[in-house]
Amino acid sequence: MIRLNLASGPYWLPLGRGVEVEVRPFGTEVDTRVRDEMPEEIRAAILAGGVARSVALIKAFARASIIGWKGVAMVGSDEDVPPWPEGIDALMETYPLGDVFREEYVVPALLLVAEKNGSAPSPNGTSAAAQPIVPPAPAAAMSAPIA
Repeated sequence: MIRLNLASGPYWLPLGRGVEVEVRPFGTEVDTRVRDEMPEEIRAAILAGGVARSVALIKAFARASIIGWKGVAMVGSDEDVPPWPEGIDALMETYPLGDVFREEYVVPALLLVAEKNGSAPSPNGTSAAAQPIVPPAPAAAMSAPIA
């Protein structure tokens, strides 16, 4: 079963510490952006595994989905700055903001992807993953006598 999120447009996600991010709803557009627009250093970190993989996934989703924010300024200024890729990465590295983004945006997106995989065909196209429908063959029969 797929649980559809019928959000028709961007929405605000509070991260704490007076910071909110405006995100695209997760769907085909964000998924495609995550895969196709991922910088090589983030792709390498995902392939490396471990904690680096988790942080890189958060950054990839953030870069693909964040289109605005409130409460983010440069040191020495009180003026909000518009989001840019390296700024998004820095925001996601700020604890607990990156953790909140992971829990509120990334995890639900990954769960949606996992739900659709529940009825996907077997990876190699065989029915090896399915339950057998025919009982196993009985033990070999005796050979016929030679005439």
